[in-house]
Amino acid sequence: MEKLLNILDEELNLYKTALELSNNKTVLLKENKVKELESMTKEEESLVATIIEKEKERIQEVKNICKQYGKPESSLKIEELCEFIEGSKEELLDYKKEIIKVLEELKNVNKINSSLINSSLEYINFTVNMLTETSKNPVYQPGGFQENKAQRNLFDIKL
Repeated sequence: MEKLLNILDEELNLYKTALELSNNKTVLLKENKVKELESMTKEEESLVATIIEKEKERIQEVKNICKQYGKPESSLKIEELCEFIEGSKEELLDYKKEIIKVLEELKNVNKINSSLINSSLEYINFTVNMLTETSKNPVYQPGGFQENKAQRNLFDIKL
């Protein structure tokens, strides 16, 4: 059981690190610091890989505990583990509550970051459209005839 508690503690710390990175990302998005965002994204990718490995380790440890107590491996939820494990129930439930709390905060910060990114993309698309848009207003000559003036755009393509 001690190994599972250690894994949960490590997972909790990884999630807290992810939350801290996401909060830092919010600041960088607001300040439009692209280079720093790139390096932070790489750091996040590495952290996600570590979290995935730790999650696999946790699942394996829960399976080992289920085998040890003769319970089906389908009992992968903490509440189900607490039903047949004595002594560490409170610690397990505390980790569960804390992890859920951090993940909810992370979810909210990621929504904010997603919104900031979408706003930036909309602004970029608007700017590109303004630079590449041709004039829709006809230009007339003094005799009342429409002038077929070739319009040059600042940019000819939209990326």
